[in-house]
Order: sequence, then structure tokens, then C-alpha cells
Amino acid sequence: MGKTKKYSMKEDFSMVAVLTIPICVAINVVGDQIVQLLKLPIFLDVIGTVLMAMLAGPWPAAVTGVLTNLCMGITDNPTLIPFAITSAACGIAAGMFARKKWFSTQKWKLVIIVLVLDLVTICTASPITIFAFGGVSGNGGQSVAIAGLMASGANIIAAVVGTDFWVNLVDRLLALIIAFAVVKVIPDRTLIKYSLGANFTKKKPE
Repeated sequence: MGKTKKYSMKEDFSMVAVLTIPICVAINVVGDQIVQLLKLPIFLDVIGTVLMAMLAGPWPAAVTGVLTNLCMGITDNPTLIPFAITSAACGIAAGMFARKKWFSTQKWKLVIIVLVLDLVTICTASPITIFAFGGVSGNGGQSVAIAGLMASGANIIAAVVGTDFWVNLVDRLLALIIAFAVVKVIPDRTLIKYSLGANFTKKKPE
């Protein structure tokens, strides 16, 4: 009987995966810049993290998320640095789903992935927004929504968590859709160089 292959951290951090991390960080940063330019109430800064999770698993995705927030925090907005924990947590969660091969055409699995990523974001980002920044997030549009809810009588916890739920639900869904679209155009010969890339090849391995 053949043994079931087990992924190791060394396999996750293959040479091609390590070289892809800066590209995925750049995708996240560009997404953030688009949001700032258009003043959108979402983030678009985890697209590359989800992409890395799909290709190489949780740990490269976590590294991608942390580096993204450090880059954006150092070069643009220091308040984004504490949210590196959120980006890392989303990368780990998405990577775990990728290892279980949940990134498939079964829509119910994708719905669960989006909801879990949303929940992970709320559990890690909302406390930072509430206790460290008094309800002001790293996103201007989101901060306006939170302020509006508080002005209408909602307490800070309800305002932040309520806003985080809907904003990140849309954001994580978009991230998943875009990451999927990118994976679909990557050639099989490149996909197989990632530890989880074979899950997305057009011709499945025997």
C-alpha cells in the first residue's frame, strides 16, 4: 500500500514559493492602493495572501500577510502594522482549507471558507480596532461607517463588529474570486512546483 504524502514546512517553502511571496505582497499592496485611491470601504489587501495559501499552504501565506502589513505600515500607514496578526491568521486559515482541498468548484465549501475568513478577521482585527484605536480602523471608508453607527446610538463594540462583518465578508469573497482567477491561468508546469499547486492543475495527478 502506498503511503499518504504528508506536507512539510520545507515543501511549503520551495524555492518558487519563496520567490512568489514578494509578488503576492505586491499584489496586496496594489490592492490597498486601489482602495485608497477610490476610497472604497473594503481592503483588497489579502488577495495575494489567499493566493499564496492556495498554492503553498498556511505558513507561506502567513509570512505573506505579515510582510504585507509591515510594508504598508512602514511606507504609508503605521496603524496597519498591528493588523499583521489578522493577515497572518487569514493566511493560516486559508492555507488549512487549501490543504484539505476545499478550494474547489463546490460552492458550499467556498461559502464556508469566506465565512471562516470573515470570522477570523473579526476575532483578530475588531479587538485591535476597538481597544487600540478607539474604533478607527486602517480603512477610511470603514471608519466613517463605524463613526456613523456610533453616532446613531450603537456602542463601539456593536459598531465595529457589525461593520467588520459586512465589509470583510465582501472583501474576502472578492479576494477568493480574484485568487481563483489567477490560479486558473497559471500553467500546470508552474503549479506543480508549489506544494499544493497540483490541486489546481488542469490534468489531475494519478
